[in-house]
Amino acid sequence: MNVKDEELLRVCSKMVTSPDSLSAFYDAISKHPNLITIEDFIVVYGEKWGFSSEIIEECKRRVQLFDEIARKKRFGEYA
Repeated sequence: MNVKDEELLRVCSKMVTSPDSLSAFYDAISKHPNLITIEDFIVVYGEKWGFSSEIIEECKRRVQLFDEIARKKRFGEYA
């Protein structure tokens, strides 16, 4: 994906709230349980990067789901 710096937050926010991206990750994480997602990074660094609290909370929900699919905690400790 190639976007201008000033569009990055908007584009990533749209991506992590898309039902289509959520369904695509189900198969990917089932096959590759160590997969790290942008949601994982937004949970940890989202506030510092300027994401809204709503986006960070959505990413936390998705990370929890991804960990359940993988049957393990895939990436670090979350706030």
